[in-house]
Amino acid sequence: MPRKPFSKSALESSERPPLQRKLPENTPQAIQKRSIARGQVDVSAQGLIVQNKTRGTKDFVRDFTDLVTEYPHHKLIVQQLLIGAQLHAAKRLITYQSHQDIYYSIQEFVLFLNSAEPINKSVNGVADVDGQVCLNFRSFLIRSYPGRTVNRKRYGAIKNIFLSLKNKYKGQDWVGKEFQWPTGPASNEQVTEGYSREIHNKLIEGCLIDIKFIMKWMESYDHVVKDAKTMLEYDLSLENLMFDLTIKEQTKRSNGSIKATHIKGFEWVIRHTGDVKEYIRENGISIEQFLAIYRTRAHELAVKGRPVVGTEVSERGLVYGCDREESGLIATANVGRLYPDWPMQFTFEAAGHLFSSEWNKNAAHGTNKKYSTLERRLRLALMYMRVGPEHLPYEMGQMAYISRVAFTMGTLFPFFLFVMLQTGWNFEVIVSISDNLEDHIEDDLLDDDYAIIYGFKGRSDKSQMHRSNKRDKFGAYQILHFVAKKVREHSSSPHYLPGTLFQCVISKNLWNMFGRLCTPVTTTNFWPASTEFLRRHGIKLDTDTKSPKIETKRLRTTYETRRREQGLDIDEVSTMMGHSDIDTTVNNYDSDWGSTEILNGRLRKIQSKHEEDFRSYSANLLTDVSLAKLREATLRCGSKEELRSVVAPLVAKLNSSEDSVIQLLSPEGQTFIASCLNSKQPDWPGAENFLSTDTSCNYFNRCPLCSQCVIFKEALPFIARRVSDLDGLRERLNPLEWEKSYRAEYLGWNGVLEGWGNPIELAEAIDQSKHNGYALPLTMIGPS
Repeated sequence: MPRKPFSKSALESSERPPLQRKLPENTPQAIQKRSIARGQVDVSAQGLIVQNKTRGTKDFVRDFTDLVTEYPHHKLIVQQLLIGAQLHAAKRLITYQSHQDIYYSIQEFVLFLNSAEPINKSVNGVADVDGQVCLNFRSFLIRSYPGRTVNRKRYGAIKNIFLSLKNKYKGQDWVGKEFQWPTGPASNEQVTEGYSREIHNKLIEGCLIDIKFIMKWMESYDHVVKDAKTMLEYDLSLENLMFDLTIKEQTKRSNGSIKATHIKGFEWVIRHTGDVKEYIRENGISIEQFLAIYRTRAHELAVKGRPVVGTEVSERGLVYGCDREESGLIATANVGRLYPDWPMQFTFEAAGHLFSSEWNKNAAHGTNKKYSTLERRLRLALMYMRVGPEHLPYEMGQMAYISRVAFTMGTLFPFFLFVMLQTGWNFEVIVSISDNLEDHIEDDLLDDDYAIIYGFKGRSDKSQMHRSNKRDKFGAYQILHFVAKKVREHSSSPHYLPGTLFQCVISKNLWNMFGRLCTPVTTTNFWPASTEFLRRHGIKLDTDTKSPKIETKRLRTTYETRRREQGLDIDEVSTMMGHSDIDTTVNNYDSDWGSTEILNGRLRKIQSKHEEDFRSYSANLLTDVSLAKLREATLRCGSKEELRSVVAPLVAKLNSSEDSVIQLLSPEGQTFIASCLNSKQPDWPGAENFLSTDTSCNYFNRCPLCSQCVIFKEALPFIARRVSDLDGLRERLNPLEWEKSYRAEYLGWNGVLEGWGNPIELAEAIDQSKHNGYALPLTMIGPS
């Protein structure tokens, strides 16, 4: 044996053994073929027992036989997911816990597929899973295991299994197309619970109490400014001087300062009174002349007088002789007369300076010292002004006055909350309504007394709508119009926020901090305002939080609960809430485990039945029969016996009569898409409300929901095209119109395609449907 058996000389001198196999071809075609072969996998050969190495000393072992035995119809997807799990985890040394999350996620995904959780489609294999199914799985985890931190890991594990399959076997039909995975559950996420009926009713009651008061408060501003008493300035008239002196004399005599026997005792006081000295100097009379007038006419003149100094205000801001409400009216009237443009039409600096401490010190208005004294008293009255309940008012001080002329957060909040309670809209939809309210409102075509209000949901890029009675004083339509009216009164203000409906004046002590007067409603100012609202009305939420706040998502859930209790179907509620898919409503808002109202047996029974009906179709599918060949065969029949022999198999399959089947095969039995056994006996849901007895049905868009309908394979391209066209129509139509008119038909035709047993025929039909020859009228509804 050579010393170096693998050297060049040794190899050249030794004989090479013949190859036991044929070398593969090196052509591009052969290389491509081998590449495709490597991407193929025999799913049926995948075992159900897993045994993987881990970082520790203990192997991970899991047997899926029991799972497949319990759910044999999902054996295929279990095997497919096990292949993905092996790709993702088997060749890596990871912890036992990581293996557990990966393989337990498969089990929970199969449990989800077989649960009562609504699913948007039939899932038999990996290719059937799409983003909506994943979203439903996310909801299943949250509902089944609320607050479980491992939900996030299980969702992430099943996502990685799918991604591993799609990366390895990209382009293979059995793994399906790629799609965008929805965000997984948060670490401790739980199902959102709605508020109880009691809390919901108290929120509505509180809103109505506030709205009624604030409407009256703001609408009465002009009347108050015009008619309320003025704060009087210093006036040294003879009548006023006599009024002050007679009051002073009565006071001194009553407290014993002047004895009744001292007839001229008070005259000594008069001689030393400053206002008397000022009066005789200004009017050029002597003190003796003045005393003569006092002795003879004091009481006569005093009746026509009032205090010389003007309207007095106490240290607590109360106008002399008035309660807090009357003092507020007087203060409002005087500020409105003196400064009718404050604060919205003032510059930022001037608005902040008026009635400030510096303004008060400098006697801002003019040079008249006595007039400035009046204004300083007015500031004192403003400082103690209140609007609303004494113990917890909407606003205090100068903001109480401002709340008469413009919304503040305290006075705007009840309107904002009430619109949320009435519409069930998200926060972002309500703030999407602009100050040009007319752009968001259309007349209801069905009833002149109603209007459709539109908002916009940015996350889904879709509009949402709410139907409101125009005549309802406290309906969303009237409430929004009141807000728009009051907000747009200040559209010429330098502080106005163009394009924003829900805007308000922030607290005056924050103007300099933020450099502005007005702000839109945001979640930042919504929460503290909601806390104050709850305190003012004594509403206790089901929480131990020291400062409870109203959660907008819980309002949405509560809205859904109330509508369902009123008897509305889940599809109607889904449309009202602006959801693009009914399952979003079911998963996120119709699953309130914290509320016994939602989970009571009657409601759940109604929902379950409706969901079953909504997703079912009644059409008969003849997957192994050709309509064209059957018609040709019937035409060749020379006798009734021959005709009976041809139609007999169909009579048995359809459990129908010979006459009905013969009618079915004739051109008269053909509709736009399907064939009809008896057009005078339709049984699609609600048919009795649209058709009288013995009337032929021409509601072709209800065919898939009717047991009289028969689908032959020739109809498949028409059905596939119809589904595609309805998808396109959804983008162009008002969502409400599409949901009402086309959703049931869309689900029905989709059910027919999913139930068709021959995937090759279905693929050919989808390909053919792209030709315009299979297009049908879009508005294929109603009698012709």
